[in-house]
Amino acid sequence: MKILIVHQHDHLAQRLRACVAHQVGEVAFQTTLPDAAQAQLYDKWIWTAGAIPPPDLLALANQWQTYTPLRPLLCIGSAAVAMAQSAGSTTQLLTMPDYAESKSIVQANANTNLWRNMPRELEVGVYQAYTIQKIADIILATAKDKQGQPLAWRHRDQPIEGIIFHPATTLTPQGETLLSNWLA
Repeated sequence: MKILIVHQHDHLAQRLRACVAHQVGEVAFQTTLPDAAQAQLYDKWIWTAGAIPPPDLLALANQWQTYTPLRPLLCIGSAAVAMAQSAGSTTQLLTMPDYAESKSIVQANANTNLWRNMPRELEVGVYQAYTIQKIADIILATAKDKQGQPLAWRHRDQPIEGIIFHPATTLTPQGETLLSNWLA
């Protein structure tokens, strides 16, 4: 299996790369979106954007969706917020950003490989200043925090999932299992 990780200077991207490389053979790692022909060389794509605000990522999120056929795509952190926004969700800047915060999330509608054999509730590391305020109809929340805020979602019609937390941090103890599930 060939995996493409596109990151925009995410400080956890190297750890993410190591986690994925440990589980699959070939991992390409780059800071720019591939062109459509190059993108098709990979079986699955991962997009993580670090500290870039979701509004600045909206054009990139729209570009991802133009690739045909669309490969399974996992969006992490602010990339997940931007992709949800490009599908019609509304987002907001938090007044008190949750940088490097551990949160407990509860699965909801978790019928995807990502959540296979995972406990209903788990701890995750959130590094976000933005959140999804109102989720679009085309998006289904697959996990929420205790306050009901979506922290994971999947697109209803396309093979796109988003997690608004980072799986490759010590604040997400079961992050490697989540990645392994998604890669399977």
